[in-house]
Amino acid sequence: MLLRLRPEIPTTAAATLKIVEFVRALTVDPYIVWAPNDNWGAVDAIHGVLVDREISADKLVTALEREDVCNLRLLRGAVACLGPAIVDDQSLRVVFADLLTAVRGTADSYKE
Repeated sequence: MLLRLRPEIPTTAAATLKIVEFVRALTVDPYIVWAPNDNWGAVDAIHGVLVDREISADKLVTALEREDVCNLRLLRGAVACLGPAIVDDQSLRVVFADLLTAVRGTADSYKE
């Protein structure tokens, strides 16, 4: 995800750093960071947009504007930076949705 997905999708150094921070947080703490106080609302909101068959930039923006999503700055920053690609590229949406599903699965296994 650190490389440009398509040449026509613009990227910046700042956007790439946001993705790096997101990936680093996934590898360091794949559970607590994403569900503070065991609240999965932000992750669920983003996941819901990713799996929506009628995805649009407006739906993505609405999810990004939720208070709980704004509070998870790493998730919000990564999704915002990948926003155009998320809307245009189904394979990226599938990978990102699977990643969020895996984070939830890791949390469940930690609880057990």
